Amino acid sequence: MPPTARGRYIRRRGSDLRAGDVLFPAGHRVSPRTVGAAAAQGLDTVPVRRTARVLLCTGGDEIGGEGRASVPDANGPMLRALCRRHLIDVAGHVRTSDDPEEFARALDGAVREYRPTAVVTSGGISHGQFEVVRQVLEPRGGWFGHVAQQPGGPQGLAVVDGTPVIALPGNPVSTAVSFRLFVAPVLGEVPATVTARAGEPLAALPAGDGRCRFLRARTEVRDGVLTVTTVGGAGSHLLAQSAGADCLVRVRAGEDVAPGEVVEVHPL
Repeated sequence: MPPTARGRYIRRRGSDLRAGDVLFPAGHRVSPRTVGAAAAQGLDTVPVRRTARVLLCTGGDEIGGEGRASVPDANGPMLRALCRRHLIDVAGHVRTSDDPEEFARALDGAVREYRPTAVVTSGGISHGQFEVVRQVLEPRGGWFGHVAQQPGGPQGLAVVDGTPVIALPGNPVSTAVSFRLFVAPVLGEVPATVTARAGEPLAALPAGDGRCRFLRARTEVRDGVLTVTTVGGAGSHLLAQSAGADCLVRVRAGEDVAPGEVVEVHPL
């Protein structure tokens, strides 16, 4: 055997994990390496967080029906896909109507049947004549108001039989943006917020408006720098135009962004 320097070929105790170190931080996602590391510490089990289960509520008498006045239900399938994307299970789906009593019976029954972690509704929360979600939940102590952003200004929170209700606006882009900002980070998993350079001028809302903007956008690396450019129009109904987006870029209230400036980016 050739001469060997003292200390060579030795794996020192504590080189991987020192006494008192945290093995897995809260929020750690279990992987095959997690299983191996736990086994190496003599652990047969580890505590995990149960996947959230949500009850979805979408509709309105004009949604998903028949006839020339009907509108396809885009939000229902989209919310299901968003739940899958962010690792949230769908426990069930309730169709809302324009009749508050009918919707209340359907919602109460579904909450009792499915016992979800939370309820996520879409639409029916503004100030129109048939805002059924607001009509049913506001008298039960729910809050309905506006947050300082575009799109997705109208929002609501309530509780039904001990189950939290997150009430999102009904325009499809507003629904998707609100889900990403308010539902997915709480009930599921989202990629970390990053910064990038603006690849074009980004206009804030008019002075004094007070709302920030969340623009649909795409990221790319230009000359080694993560750069973001907008996709499609800003209207909250322009769902097809937003299909190519891979992030939301935030434009702060009253602060226009020049090309090359740093912006906050929320990956989708």
